[in-house]
Amino acid sequence: MSTTVPGIPVSPVTRERIGGLLDAQEWPYDTDEEGDFCLRFNGDLHTIATFGEREEVVNVVSWMPEDIPMELLDESRAAIEDWRREHLFPTLFWRENDDAGMTLSIGCAVAVDWEPGATDKQLINHFRVAFTSSNDAFTLIRGRLGLPGPETWK
Repeated sequence: MSTTVPGIPVSPVTRERIGGLLDAQEWPYDTDEEGDFCLRFNGDLHTIATFGEREEVVNVVSWMPEDIPMELLDESRAAIEDWRREHLFPTLFWRENDDAGMTLSIGCAVAVDWEPGATDKQLINHFRVAFTSSNDAFTLIRGRLGLPGPETWK
């Protein structure tokens, strides 16, 4: 079933459609046990998940792959808060890793409710904005914490 929004036909968002769009962009991905799409972009980890009654909400959750030493928690929080004051998205957050309080991870999310439907171009734009804005945020965090970027990883 298609809807028309200001003269532009849109279609419901489905996991199958998202997989087809990722394939068309030639972005390699895996799927996890929930059927979410997992991929790397610029070295960072990204998951594209859907939820809602009709899977109409698409959330791109991104993670820095580094485990950050817990002694950098205060500086990490300050960097996250600085980002939040200046940017609407992505939403940055941190979590303590399951390693007896030794390290933390920093992630972010860009969620959009596509209840009325979306064009392929809108969905691809959503993914690109999520990937590039998370990269921008993670670059800032790495700079603040003195961490090397993906270009130095071997």
